[in-house]
Amino acid sequence: MPKPSPRDVPVDPSLELGLGRLLAAVEELPLRYAPFYGRLASLWDVSEDAVAATLERAKQPGVFRPTLLSGVRRLSVPAGAPGVTLDLLRLEPGARFSEHRHQGHEAVLVLEGSYRDAGREFGPGDAQEMPPGSVHALAVSGDSLCVAAVVSRGFAFTSLPLRLLQLLAVRRG
Repeated sequence: MPKPSPRDVPVDPSLELGLGRLLAAVEELPLRYAPFYGRLASLWDVSEDAVAATLERAKQPGVFRPTLLSGVRRLSVPAGAPGVTLDLLRLEPGARFSEHRHQGHEAVLVLEGSYRDAGREFGPGDAQEMPPGSVHALAVSGDSLCVAAVVSRGFAFTSLPLRLLQLLAVRRG
């Protein structure tokens, strides 16, 4: 007698409902990025509880603030040493992060989506590090949102108009 396929075995509807709820919960923040909690805690030098709290806050409307760049929004992460900025960035499909020079070391961990930088694609779980003085630009790949965690020790845009806007924003901030 042939073995029944999984489609032929009846499934208890309450199990299907429970599985559906579980899958839906895992798709939402903060659990959406649970596989990255340890790496985020290490990157940001905070506890995993602080990571979960930041990701819980990230699901609230309006917490991601606009930046000088179209399609790039940021959520500041509390903590960090003086001169160090911790952020969660949301880059819309097609967004570009204009050419800039790093004043100090920067590290990025991609949580969702992808971006292209200097001919290389960075996707979920990929990390990128830029040493002080490095210059680069990036663009979101495809038509998906890109979410990345960042530790920055300062950068300056290389184009004069963006540099001037950046200086004005720093003075106001």
